[in-house]
Amino acid sequence: MRARTWAHTVHYATEGRARLTLAGLVQPRIEPEVVFKLAAPIPGDVDVREVLGAVEWIAAGFEIVQSHFPG
Repeated sequence: MRARTWAHTVHYATEGRARLTLAGLVQPRIEPEVVFKLAAPIPGDVDVREVLGAVEWIAAGFEIVQSHFPG
């Protein structure tokens, strides 16, 4: 699955720690993610090595999601 991360919604864990309030969220959930930043655009017809060559960095991440529907 491909999804974009927006700079205004990212919180960096400086010194390995971060805090985020859950106040106002409905049924918050945490989803572990693999996050990476591209150093260059990737054309549609490349192999895996070329894709990895376009990656600037890779990190563990967590997404906080919410749902207004039960379960």
